Amino acid sequence: MSRLLPLLYALSFSLISTCAMAVETNGQVAAAAPAMRSIAASSNELAAPTTASPSMTLTQLQLQQYFYVDFPRQIQWLDNQTQLAEAEFALIARRVNGYRPFRSFHQYAATYTVDQQWQIALLAAQQRVQCLQNAQASLWRQRQMIASLYFQ
Repeated sequence: MSRLLPLLYALSFSLISTCAMAVETNGQVAAAAPAMRSIAASSNELAAPTTASPSMTLTQLQLQQYFYVDFPRQIQWLDNQTQLAEAEFALIARRVNGYRPFRSFHQYAATYTVDQQWQIALLAAQQRVQCLQNAQASLWRQRQMIASLYFQ
């Protein structure tokens, strides 16, 4: 059972890092990668529990680390990234709506290509928000699975 916990750690970090890479490769939020690396680095180190007793096993310490340190940090990071992505989505939506009067000229307007670029950016921002929301839901499912495995 204690071998399952590091595997679940790796799963949750790979899921979050996938979303971080999606955010980073689009060039919109380059600061996501260092924050993700610091979360991953802190999860590999075992923090000293606040109420450590001599009878606690390594698995219990890892569970305490996960439930009270790593999981809240991951959720907080995903919340922050989701808020940022939603703000970016709202800003791009306003820009796209700003080009609405020029759409009557279709392809012949001087703003046609810029409008098309912002519509693609709007779609990418919407997909980033969905990716982060899916990552958060997956993280909660993994936490529930860990809890059901170890606390039955």
